[in-house]
Amino acid sequence: MRWRGCLKRDFSKIIDLSFFYIILPLIYIHKSLWIQIDSLIIIQAYLIMPKKNRKQSTKTEWIFWNVILKRKQFLWYKFRRQKVIWPYILDFYCAKLYLWIEIDWWYHNDTQDYDDERSIWLSSKYWIKTVRFTNDDIEKNMEWVIQYLEDIIRDREKELWL
Repeated sequence: MRWRGCLKRDFSKIIDLSFFYIILPLIYIHKSLWIQIDSLIIIQAYLIMPKKNRKQSTKTEWIFWNVILKRKQFLWYKFRRQKVIWPYILDFYCAKLYLWIEIDWWYHNDTQDYDDERSIWLSSKYWIKTVRFTNDDIEKNMEWVIQYLEDIIRDREKELWL
């Protein structure tokens, strides 16, 4: 077997992935994070998609983030954009309040079932409360959105005894 000599000389010429399953079952990604080669799709969901979504955010998400939530400027709570809670990517998430804010581009019946299922799963497993706004709410009724969000946060503080 000449795999050791081949590996030392020129690693870029090795193309057969079955070779990696035998020799390198784990890949070092970052600091202490090791993953198996067959789980590269999970890496894409965890690392690549949220970053891409942050860079290519919609107009209403950009307005909502920069005007209301950025830098703890909304009631001094820290929100994160495109937070991954496996297997979902949440638009805006506050870990202290267990609060997820979703901005929907449109609200059709076919996505409503999926959204409801996702909300139920996150609330039952992690106690995450879901708040949804549409694009029209943010673009046309910003004062109402801010007031409604303040009320939700005050109620959430009482629920969690904060």
